[in-house]
Amino acid sequence: MTANFDLGPKHLEYRKNAEQVIANIKSTNAVDIVKELYTLSYGIIPSKSNAYDDYLGLAVVLEEIAKTKPEAASLLVDQITAQEIFTKYSDFSNFDSNKIYAVLCSEPGVALVNAFKTTAVRTEDGYKLEGVKQITSEQSLADEFLVAAKDEEEKVRIFSVLKSDIEFETVEREFNGKNLKINQARIFANVEDSVVVINDNFERVQSVARTLIAAVATGIAHSAILSGVSVVKQTKGPDDQAIASTQSAQFTLADMFAEVEMGRMLTYLSANLIDNGQANIKNATMAKIQASNAATKVSVEALQVLGNVGYLATNDFADSIKAALNCQIKGGTNRVQKNQLYGYMLAKK
Repeated sequence: MTANFDLGPKHLEYRKNAEQVIANIKSTNAVDIVKELYTLSYGIIPSKSNAYDDYLGLAVVLEEIAKTKPEAASLLVDQITAQEIFTKYSDFSNFDSNKIYAVLCSEPGVALVNAFKTTAVRTEDGYKLEGVKQITSEQSLADEFLVAAKDEEEKVRIFSVLKSDIEFETVEREFNGKNLKINQARIFANVEDSVVVINDNFERVQSVARTLIAAVATGIAHSAILSGVSVVKQTKGPDDQAIASTQSAQFTLADMFAEVEMGRMLTYLSANLIDNGQANIKNATMAKIQASNAATKVSVEALQVLGNVGYLATNDFADSIKAALNCQIKGGTNRVQKNQLYGYMLAKK
């Protein structure tokens, strides 16, 4: 049911292996799943992994994991992002595979690194951090929080912050025409020094992170479609005919499929660019927006197509919608990132 982009035997084998690995995992706890995947070389940057050797392979694998374990897949995005940060700006050995990391860069209304509002003020003992970051529910399970902040010289630094120095809160914001509850992390911390100093525009790390969020969203959307198709085949309408026989259901599912495929193709394209040394925040952002919007739309449409059937306990559409919305918010809200894309459009005029 998936378009192959230009996936060759190697990437198809990565997908098959990941499917088998996930099928053998019995735990339902996201953190435990991530730790188990680590032991099998999943959730590690391609140059260090035995499960895949490029970012296209990693995207394919994350998509597969997200089909049944979306929270674990989302946490893996943070682990990869943390490794990218340490590798590019410090040393890969600083990454501790025994820890679960949450990378907190995104801020409400902010898309660019140089616009961060979280501050790091130098003190006699180190730095005083203060600011607000967006955070997803699974990120709150982390052992270590990597927080990006700007110092008094406008340099972006990343600090390791203890959970005890973070106040988790839920706020209601208007998002895509709806009032949604969004998790935030309010940070008040005193730390000795930064983990790394960002000496560029952070494009590669952001490109990788957004591409992998798109891969997770694609996996979530894929599962929503499959669940929808399965149920409409088995469910009959008032006329005693299967819902699947109606054009309304068929056209809706066809539109959903097209939306997901567009997101998947953009995701694979972005991953392929990273592999070719052409990491591009524009393409990664388009992939993230399209894939996460498609995941949310597909999950909601599947629920509506099924009517009351969609609300049964045997169907996981509510969880699917929540996971899809997390992808829209994670790494920066889609609405803010659309502003960033518009900036690229103006630059190309």
